[in-house]
Amino acid sequence: MGRAAELQRLADLLAPEGCRVYLTGMGGVGKSELAVQHAYDHLEHYRGGIVRLDARQGLSAMAAQLVTFFRGHFPAVALPDDTSPTDLPPLCWSQWPASTNPPEPVLLLLDDQRGVAHGYEVERQLFQGLPPRFRRLITQREIAPAGAQVIDLLWLRRDSALELLALQAGERGKGRVEEEESDADELCAEAGDLPLALVLLGARLSGRPDLRLSQLLEDLLAKGAEAKALQQAHPELGAPRGVVEALLISWEPLSDAAKSLGLIIDNYCTHKHAKVKAWLAERPQFHVHFTPSYSSWLNQVERWFGIITERMIRRGSFRSVKELIARIETFVANFNKGSTPFMWTATADSIFEKIQRLCVRISGAGH
Repeated sequence: MGRAAELQRLADLLAPEGCRVYLTGMGGVGKSELAVQHAYDHLEHYRGGIVRLDARQGLSAMAAQLVTFFRGHFPAVALPDDTSPTDLPPLCWSQWPASTNPPEPVLLLLDDQRGVAHGYEVERQLFQGLPPRFRRLITQREIAPAGAQVIDLLWLRRDSALELLALQAGERGKGRVEEEESDADELCAEAGDLPLALVLLGARLSGRPDLRLSQLLEDLLAKGAEAKALQQAHPELGAPRGVVEALLISWEPLSDAAKSLGLIIDNYCTHKHAKVKAWLAERPQFHVHFTPSYSSWLNQVERWFGIITERMIRRGSFRSVKELIARIETFVANFNKGSTPFMWTATADSIFEKIQRLCVRISGAGH
């Protein structure tokens, strides 16, 4: 919404082989959304694949994400089972399948990178040996390195902000915004014309058809001091005040059940430390579920989330959070009609063989 010029410029910058483009800007300005929108708009162009990696998790996690994508999409290409994922990216790049000459373009989206010296070093290690067919798109809050191709995203123009608010507010969103034009304008101003804040406020309006924009504005202004205090107590949030205020507005009316958070974690000893127990006791909204000892069922839970992501979310387009939730629920209902239990395909012998190969490989390594 309101980013047509940026989308066109992004497409132009990503056209040359071997290019690297940075999307920068403050939290909530819509960097990730713009990157994903570019990917969806150019699905036919990136016939070699589109891979999104969560840069916040570091090199090991990104390498694991890449290897999982590679094995899932290119099962005919064998990767070593006894090699650490962090050592496999160069092999993935060199063996990435191609059916044309020159090979089809591939888009690599490195999302929410921490653009400090360490972040750039991780990026360098991950992309070592990258062929020119790969285009790199990196989103980050910090200023891009000197000399890099960069698009710095700012807040939306006011007309685009009003349009986004109306769209997110539901069926009568446009009429409600026009009826209370002055309050809608102030609402956008208080939210800093930031896309994330406007999406949250629009969701609040969509869930409350009887809520006046003037009342929502009053509630938002009342959250100003609380948002400032939250930012000071938790500077790692990295979000501007308009986003924090909108988040508080969205959070407040939720039921206790909706505010609860389930944590599925393994039985690592640190979870039973006195400090951890004390922290959880002070936060009753966190419900901890420990996996049974020597159990692998958590992997099956992760596989289920992977199925939802791959088959429904990744190639979908959603105009609101409400629509996304409805689509997920529909997918789950239809999936369950013909679903079967998850079954392990690896035998005990094959697992022991892998362990044996690993032991041989690391024997005498000196660590």
